[in-house]
Amino acid sequence: MPDRTPTLPLLDNYMEQRENIFVVFILLTAAFVCYAAVLNAGFIWDDQFLVVENPLIRAPLWSLQVFKQDIINSGFSDTIYYRPLQILSYAVDYRLWGMKAFGFHFTNIFLHFLNGVLVFFLALKLCGKRALTFLISLIFIVHPAHVGAVSYVSGRADLLCFLFGLSSMLYFVRFREHDKPLYFSMSIICLALSLLSKEIAVVVPFLILLIDVFFPIGGNKIRMGDHVPNFILLGVYAALHHYFFGARYSVVFELKGLIENVMSYLRMLVEFFVLGIAPVNLYMRRFAGGIPDLGLVTALICVCMILLFIYLRKERKPLVFSLIFFAAALLPLMFVIRYFDVLAEHWMYMASFGLFMFMSLFLFYFFSERGEAGKWIFAAISLLAFTFYSVTTIGQNRHWISDESLSDRVLGFSGQDRAAMHYKAVALLKGGSTAKAGEIMKDYVAFNKDNPQAWYIKGRMELASDNVDQAYEDFKTSVELDPGYENGYLGLAFASLYRDDEEKGIEYLERVIQLNPEHSEALVILGAAYSKAGDDRKALLVMEQAKRINPYDCDVLINLGTAYTRIGGIQEGAYEYLQASRLYPEKAMPCYNLAYLFYESGDEEQAVNFLNEALEREPDFKPALELLHKIREKRSQ
Repeated sequence: MPDRTPTLPLLDNYMEQRENIFVVFILLTAAFVCYAAVLNAGFIWDDQFLVVENPLIRAPLWSLQVFKQDIINSGFSDTIYYRPLQILSYAVDYRLWGMKAFGFHFTNIFLHFLNGVLVFFLALKLCGKRALTFLISLIFIVHPAHVGAVSYVSGRADLLCFLFGLSSMLYFVRFREHDKPLYFSMSIICLALSLLSKEIAVVVPFLILLIDVFFPIGGNKIRMGDHVPNFILLGVYAALHHYFFGARYSVVFELKGLIENVMSYLRMLVEFFVLGIAPVNLYMRRFAGGIPDLGLVTALICVCMILLFIYLRKERKPLVFSLIFFAAALLPLMFVIRYFDVLAEHWMYMASFGLFMFMSLFLFYFFSERGEAGKWIFAAISLLAFTFYSVTTIGQNRHWISDESLSDRVLGFSGQDRAAMHYKAVALLKGGSTAKAGEIMKDYVAFNKDNPQAWYIKGRMELASDNVDQAYEDFKTSVELDPGYENGYLGLAFASLYRDDEEKGIEYLERVIQLNPEHSEALVILGAAYSKAGDDRKALLVMEQAKRINPYDCDVLINLGTAYTRIGGIQEGAYEYLQASRLYPEKAMPCYNLAYLFYESGDEEQAVNFLNEALEREPDFKPALELLHKIREKRSQ
């Protein structure tokens, strides 16, 4: 009888696979235990613009519309964010979950778990010690500095960027091990996907080169030719990005302030290094130098580093690699840090791999020379760190439940934070606390009195509170501060239309379009204003232009449909209403408009069917209730 006992290599491979499965299970459990609370959270802060009100996530996937514009505004006019994969991931979520925040949060947590798995396997390739790499990946999963990326649906860009960036690194390592073109191709593809997820991925080719320099995989020497395609791809991406956003580079990349940027970058490194070790007082949007006595902390870190490299000189190479990885991953932010004026904790997401690797290597190497007692000390400190980080993460998540809870957390540390004040006021306004919202907005403009955007935002909130006169004055202030501020004129148009001053409203809207011909919101309102003024031809031309810019926006489709019907294009109008109805299955207005078309054409049966569908979507939709009542009364006579 043949001997079926597995050979020792096969047995080792089997044991490794079982250990890998165990590690993956632990990481999955840790991810969902730490972030379970946010599964019940809603859409907060920028989620409203990036997800809830973003027509791109409803666009047919075959249209590739997400690749034709920035993350939210058409015409690449208001941001420097070209992140099509971020929006594409929201589009997939929308098709899986509808507009339920639970599903979007679930995807974020799952992506974070996948990143933890990739961290484990990359660290294992670089360090070769399973217990050590397990610690690195576990800290990565439970560390509270990542709450801003995982608990915030808008933080999806960091998750995707690191997922594909880390995959690119892993495939490159596999290529260097086996010299197979397939792995090399996959590395380049993943790099491209990382670049399309977030701009900070421009550093990934340099991180891959860093790995090749410090860890010649499989004993192979560095082959610079293997890195050339990555940098060619980086050049193509840079050219594409400059083509779309070059006009705004002068605002963001102010090279004349390079010295100030470098100093801000160094302060950021120190602050993030401290937060990585002792993540206390996290509040999402912190100011550089928010840690007290930052200079003293920096000096202490430098002294410790010198002593560390003297004491652990045998293990200096991986320690140096991890620190350079940490610093290099944050380097692109040096050019924009003063533009944002804050340090966002989620910026640490990619860089944290290097920091956690450094922390784990230090503990492991420091205590490995102390025999059995050292191993127990290493295990005890690791357990304490895991417990502290995971408990802190669970506690942090309670702040990410709503607009108000997150705003309160940020304002508790930074009472003048513009974003927090804005979203706090919005939350209060939605809750009916108009007076409190107004007080916050007064403070908001007091702290930002020279910022036209601040006055515009306050004006929009005054309009929402029916304070039209005050809103008009706020909008007027915004354009006095900056005569070229297009949204200031948009606000003046809103206020004029509220006052039924159609002529003045149209004048201001035309000014907005003159400043920015691709301002989608202004085009929609201008089209409606032309229709109300009886100029149906102009209304149609404007709405057709709006659709070319933003073809899947509900307001664009509905107003274009109305423009068609007013000039007798019933079929064209019905088509636009029907498209809006399919893309926005929760909105009643498209169905109501279709019902009204059928009612006007004498087909009351079809009108009733669409009215019933409108009321299924929004049971209290008044126009549908009134028209349905009118039809029933007519039939009863």
